[in-house]
This record gives sequence, structure tokens and C-alpha cells, in this order.
Amino acid sequence: MSRTMLLRSAAVCVPLSLVLSVSVSGAAPVERTPMTSAAEQQMSGPPPKVDMSGKEVPPNAPMPERVTSHGQLMTGIRGTPARRLGGKEAGLPRGVLNVVTGIGAEAGAALSAHPDVDFISFTGSPEVGTRVQKAAADHHAGVTLELGGKSPQIVFADADLEAALPIIINAIIVNSGQTCVAGSRLLVEESAIGRISEMFAHRFNQLVAGSHEGDYDLGPLINARQHRRVCNMIAAARNENVPLLGEGRIAAGSPGGGFYVAPALFGPVPRDNALAQREVFGPVLSLLPFKDEADAIALANDTPYGLAAAVWTRDGSRALRIAREVRAGQVFINAYGAGGGVELPFGGFKHSGHGREKGIQALEEFSATKTIIIHHG
Repeated sequence: MSRTMLLRSAAVCVPLSLVLSVSVSGAAPVERTPMTSAAEQQMSGPPPKVDMSGKEVPPNAPMPERVTSHGQLMTGIRGTPARRLGGKEAGLPRGVLNVVTGIGAEAGAALSAHPDVDFISFTGSPEVGTRVQKAAADHHAGVTLELGGKSPQIVFADADLEAALPIIINAIIVNSGQTCVAGSRLLVEESAIGRISEMFAHRFNQLVAGSHEGDYDLGPLINARQHRRVCNMIAAARNENVPLLGEGRIAAGSPGGGFYVAPALFGPVPRDNALAQREVFGPVLSLLPFKDEADAIALANDTPYGLAAAVWTRDGSRALRIAREVRAGQVFINAYGAGGGVELPFGGFKHSGHGREKGIQALEEFSATKTIIIHHG
């Protein structure tokens, strides 16, 4: 004679024990299923304890948006000012925020490969991200990677150019172009390229880089190494006879030896040129023409990256069609922002990495699901 078996199951989000993170760390709260029987009461104790999470803080963005109830282990990547690694003024209790300084080859590598690290979130270059993921694979740790981009601003002839121009300009000069979501490619419909080129060239010629005391349009790059890299890419484009449409200037009287770069607009840039394919991480905007909607999509997707994009048009149906086809983690329509608000999931495709930071999806990245099944005899 068969007996009916009653099984009760519960799925709970279990925060990972030790997390190494660049820009976001969070753990979803444990969801406790109401307990009724004596056996269930015994299982309703505290959830698995989260001992420590870690953060590797980049120099070009605000502090991580979320601080959870468990301890934090934080290290800064190359160029991060020491001031950004402090947390005492935020009112955090002693021991909650723990700072480990050191270069990536030492501190970052050791944390990525440590067997007690259950999850790693990294922001940086694709090359270093590959090494982080390989190190994590040796101890089967999960990884979220945010590895930069070559984000396109797709501008159609019917776009509201007066509204678009200041936003697109700001997207390439904010932080002196040193952001992973810098809108570094300006894709323009051929029928409007003359008018749009003239508008953007005129604005670029007005831009001024200088020290913060002068309240100029942009400041210096982070260090000498990055300054050399950007200047070398600009020089290479000039040597390859890529047309320079507009160029700002460095303010008179700027400190000697400062890492300033005059904003530059190049175009039309050949589709296979380094300025169209590689992340410059500086105030350099590349203009590329496209023929029609299909060509715009192909051109937008024609880089190894896929972090963010924007579509500028008065045609809502066209904007949505393109947004669906562009391989980017975030697509803005008649707008653009540095990753959007904290509530918006942020991350990319292809060489821009995988996984999501911010939003509810980020909490899911930083937690694991445990299913508990109870047999009621």
C-alpha cells in the first residue's frame, strides 16, 4: 500500500562567503520560508555567515554603490588615489572596511587566485580580465567582468541635433574620456554628415583642457603612462592621414608637465583603423558614416566590444529596432549616461565582459541559490 509523501521545499539566496569585487559588492537578503513544524523550527537558525567581500576600486568612478552587512576587503587598481580607499568618514564600524594596497600583479593576482575567494568582480582591460578569470577557474570561483568598450553614438539625419550635441560631447570628455562607457564613436547617417561634422567640429574647437582651478571643459589624464598612450594613438592617426575635423586646446598657463590632451575629433575614420576599433581612454571622438539602418547596426557591432550605445532619431520604431539589434549591455535612446542609475543593470557583451553590476541582477550575481527539501512523513 502506497503512502503519500509530502515534501516541502524552500529556495534561499545564500550570499557567497568571500567576494573579490571591483566596483559592486552585494549579497541578496536571505529569504526565509515561514516554518511551522518543530523540525522546521530547528532549520530556521541564522543563514550562512558572510565573512568578507572584496573590492578592487578603479580610479575613474565613484565608490561602489552598495555596502552590505558583511565585511569588505578592498584594493585599488593602478592609479587609484589613496584618498579613495578610505571609509572611516563614511561612518563604517571598525573592521567592516579593510584596505589592501598594492599593484595588480601582487595584490590583485593573489586575491584572484586565493582559494577562499568565492566570487570575483573585476573592472579593467580585457587582457587582465582574462588572467583574472583563468586564476578564478583554478578554484572554481564565479567571475563578473566589466572590461571597457567602444560605445557608438548612432545619429540619424532626423535627430534633434541641438539636444544631442552637448550630450554626445560630454560623453567623450567626461573624466577626460577615461570611462569605460565613453561614447567614442560617432556614427552619422551619410545624408547628414556634412551638417553634423560642421556642428561637432565647431564645438570641439571651443573645448579647453586645463587644471581644475580654471573650471575648464576637462582636466588631465590619470598618469604619464596613459598620457603617452593617448598621444601615441593621436599621432598614429595623423601619420595615417585620418582627417582631423576639430581640435580643442590646452589652457594657457597650465602646469608644465601636466598630462593634458587637447580633445580631438577625427573623421571620416576608416572602419578598420585603430581609432575605430580600440579603446583610446582619452578625449578622442571618431566619426564614421553609415548608409542606412542595416549599415548602422553592422557598424555599431563592428568592434570587439559591446558595453553601451545610443540611438538618436525622432523615429521611435526605428530606435527600438536598432536597440534590439545592437550588441551592447545598455542602449540609450535620445539620451546617454555613464552607466545610468544604480537601479539599472550594467555590463556588456563580447570583449566588454559578462555578468551585471547594479540593479537587482547584481545581487543575483553575488549570491547563490540553495534549495532545501523537507520530507513530512
